[in-house]
Amino acid sequence: MSQSNALMEEWSGSYGGVPPWDRVKSAHFAEALGSSLAQRHAAVVRIAGNSEPPTFENTIEALERAGRACDRILPVFNVMRLNMSNADYRALDREWQPKLAAATDAILFMPGLFDRIRAVHGGSPPGVTRQRRQRPGLQTSGLPLVDARVSSPGHGHLASSRPGPGSRPGLGRTMQ
Repeated sequence: MSQSNALMEEWSGSYGGVPPWDRVKSAHFAEALGSSLAQRHAAVVRIAGNSEPPTFENTIEALERAGRACDRILPVFNVMRLNMSNADYRALDREWQPKLAAATDAILFMPGLFDRIRAVHGGSPPGVTRQRRQRPGLQTSGLPLVDARVSSPGHGHLASSRPGPGSRPGLGRTMQ
């Protein structure tokens, strides 16, 4: 752990500490993001490959712990890149956004991981379709899905052809 990188030091204060905003530099992010993403990936690989039967503790709680460094560094990165509009932060944003997306995808598509999660949650009750099981995950990814049986009876698709109140233009339309 680098002592000169304020992002990788332990932060003092309540609720896990307060970021050292006065000492954060754009040069700190490459090391901090690279290290935290590598730590998270290695931990998730261990969880997915665990030979013990899946339990809440060795799967769900372990996943929560796996991302702690990222949970600390990513919000600071987002605050700085969105509020410090200078060449350094714009370059960091261009460099790291694809890397962050790839790191997330590597976890989402990791073989065996979601089999363990499904086993912990007991699978889906009989009669629940795959489309319906995926709905909560899609909603947390920002897709405002509307259950056709609730919002527009008689239509056989997930989203209404007309955006509902509070929906964003273009996202509530049915894809043909």
